[in-house]
Amino acid sequence: MYKNFLILFILFFAVFLTTCKNGTQEKQGLKIKKGILDLSNWNIEKNGPVDLKGDWEFYWDKLLFTEDFKAGKIPEMNSYFSMPGLWNNYLVNGKKLSSYGYATFRLIIISNEKNTDMSLIIMSIMTSYTVYINGEKKGEAGIVGKNRENSKPQYLPQIVYFNTKDTNKTEIIIHISNFHNVDGGMLKSIKLGTSKQIRNIWENDISFSFFLFGALLIIGLYHLGLFIIRREEKSPLFFGVFCYIISMRIMVTGQTLILHFFPDINWQLLIKLEYFSLFTSVPVFLLFIYSIFPTQFSKTILYSNIFFNTAFCLITIFTPATISSRLLLPCHLILILTGIYVIYFFIKSVVKKIEFSLIFFIGFLILFTSAVNDILFSNGLIHSIYTIPIALFFFIIFESFVLSLRFSKAFLTVEKQKEELYNTNIAYKKEIIKREKLTQDLVEFNRSNLNSRLALIMSLAKLAEFRDKETGYHLERIREYSRCLALELKLNPKFKDYITEEYIDDLYYSSILHDIGKVGVPDTILLKPGKLTTKEFEIIKTHTIIGGDAINAIESKMNNRTYLVLGREIAYYHHEKWDGTGYPKGLKGEEIPLSARIVALADVYDALISKRIYKKPYTHEQVVKIINKSKGKQFDPDIIVAFNNINSQFYDIKNHFN
Repeated sequence: MYKNFLILFILFFAVFLTTCKNGTQEKQGLKIKKGILDLSNWNIEKNGPVDLKGDWEFYWDKLLFTEDFKAGKIPEMNSYFSMPGLWNNYLVNGKKLSSYGYATFRLIIISNEKNTDMSLIIMSIMTSYTVYINGEKKGEAGIVGKNRENSKPQYLPQIVYFNTKDTNKTEIIIHISNFHNVDGGMLKSIKLGTSKQIRNIWENDISFSFFLFGALLIIGLYHLGLFIIRREEKSPLFFGVFCYIISMRIMVTGQTLILHFFPDINWQLLIKLEYFSLFTSVPVFLLFIYSIFPTQFSKTILYSNIFFNTAFCLITIFTPATISSRLLLPCHLILILTGIYVIYFFIKSVVKKIEFSLIFFIGFLILFTSAVNDILFSNGLIHSIYTIPIALFFFIIFESFVLSLRFSKAFLTVEKQKEELYNTNIAYKKEIIKREKLTQDLVEFNRSNLNSRLALIMSLAKLAEFRDKETGYHLERIREYSRCLALELKLNPKFKDYITEEYIDDLYYSSILHDIGKVGVPDTILLKPGKLTTKEFEIIKTHTIIGGDAINAIESKMNNRTYLVLGREIAYYHHEKWDGTGYPKGLKGEEIPLSARIVALADVYDALISKRIYKKPYTHEQVVKIINKSKGKQFDPDIIVAFNNINSQFYDIKNHFN
């Protein structure tokens, strides 16, 4: 299914790119030559608008007006300047220009469009300008000045209206000054057409920008909702944030939609928002890829991007645009290098046939190609069009489709696992009934047979243990720890008469029943690698009741005291704490059976020193310190004393049953 979608998407995008170029103007040779654009053979109303591309007259360090060209002496021109373009490093009289300065650009248009309402679309001029047509001031952005103090920057895409009057010549003079940005000049060509044509283009562009903005907000909200529903899946979170960052970028670039809501927004703030959206979009996008391919994607690439772009963001926030605008070049270089790595990563993933890697690769390749095009275009290295907004939109739609496929597959897997879990639970219940009957038979017919008794205990205990493959010899270690503690406690006069040889044997065999109740805890909680929620923790706490009740049911069928008395005590109360803060009943001090107090310490020691799916193992020394800090809180002080005397034996047991 998704392969068909992929083919349709590529075909649509290819058609879109081929229709974006205005090839008619190029074929007709409508290009400004030596400051003159000849439209004598071009009917604008019939054939459409034209881009004012080509060689404009260029006067550096001069602000000239129509009167200056009517005087007896025509001003000396520096050269012809190819527009659109940046004057950075442009040669004038053998010297390279700085990005800071001011200049006059002049163009003469020859046409048959007399007494016609015409318009210009002016998009991106750095960083202030004034437009004069046939000697009349028709538009401006900011204040054009001869130095930083007398100029004011402003980014203001606009339509300039004028009438050709009864003449076949139209003079366009543009004053441009820049003392605030790393680039000076014009980034995007001016478009000329009838007022109706230009108005339609303008309104269509704004409508499309608002459409992209709204669509991205909705897509972002949808994916954030997916993350709220399923928090363990981080990809919708990063994708939703990425959508919001791109929607913010649409607001402050191109048609600059934010000006419709805040027309007097400060130029510095506008530039900061533009740069901030660029610097944050890359690391968030990489986090999205990493969340999809966590074991394959390079953490070095991810963390280095986060580091550099975070630094760029801080510089942008706390410095003026004259400084932060210089970050664009290193940012673009990092972006291109990162993009090359991502392409290499996806190629490897496709070769290894990693799921969804091909469809991700095609989507990213389209996006990256568009980004490189816009970087080269914005730096004046190629004459093209901005494609990143539409490429981003289709990329986001594309990736949304992939995420939907992943979630659909995940939900189907969950449903299948739910059914399997139900069947497994039924099997577990039947197994428990069988083993209860086996226990009754063994107790009734072979009470004195130690080997049979041990086999029964181990079989019951393994019901819980075999579900978690990381526990290893956990049960074997628990009974050895418990016996060591009991033998040491027997030396204490306080327990001399209570801890008998029979007690130690019963403790040894019954201690491994402490977690038997975990058979009633779902795998999704028992084997969860991350932190449990409050609700999940309440469920897992029930294993003490489940285990205790199960053993109690077996014990009630017997007529005399057995080792299961200790097994029941341990199962019920091995999570009680000396200070009364444990569960399930909150027993305190010696209200807790001695057997449960002993196994509690043994269980904690083994949990801390062993690897689990949710943590790494602690060292023996770390575990001893942690346990001693809980003296009188979680553990019986007398048992802590006994533990300190023999904790090296615990370490030996751990190594033996590793």
